[in-house]
Amino acid sequence: MFGKPEWFQAEKAGFVLRPVTWQGWTFNGLWTSAVLLPFVGLATATLFPEALVWLAVSIGGYWFDKRQVEKDMKPKSPEPESDVFVIDEETDISRVATENYQLNLRR
Repeated sequence: MFGKPEWFQAEKAGFVLRPVTWQGWTFNGLWTSAVLLPFVGLATATLFPEALVWLAVSIGGYWFDKRQVEKDMKPKSPEPESDVFVIDEETDISRVATENYQLNLRR
């Protein structure tokens, strides 16, 4: 959503991402403010059910954004090499054999 993997370290710092750039610090600060300020405002106005709903929804939003950043931080799997055997609609699988197995097509 909002965060970028270059702003954070790969290791976790508990519930929050560990920032390494000013953008990462800003990301964490803005999410903290977006979660806590409305919660405190609603709680001081004695709107406790609304405050709890806001807390749950905003923490869920942060968690979703954090999970997307962590997913983007993981190394991508390498592309398959050119010697990978792919079976598709054009492959004549009636004559496919391997070193250990003979593959036959049943029709």
